[in-house]
Amino acid sequence: MHTGIPQGSLLSPILYLFYNANPQEEEPPVRKFGYIDDTNMLATGDSEEANCQALARAMEPSFTWASRH
Repeated sequence: MHTGIPQGSLLSPILYLFYNANPQEEEPPVRKFGYIDDTNMLATGDSEEANCQALARAMEPSFTWASRH
C-alpha cells in the first residue's frame, strides 16, 4: 500500500500546517518553540525541581494531543 505524498513535495508544509494546527498555550515559566515537525519546551526558574515540574505540567496537553493523532 502506498500512502502519503513524495518526500520534499511542495504540498508537505501546507498539509503539515493543517495537521498540526492545534495551538499550544504557553504558561510561564515554560516557553514553546516549534519549527516544521519539531517542538521544544524551555523552562526557566529558580530551581531545577521547579523547572522539571513546570515541564511535566506543560507536557500533559502534548501527550493528549499525540494520543489523538
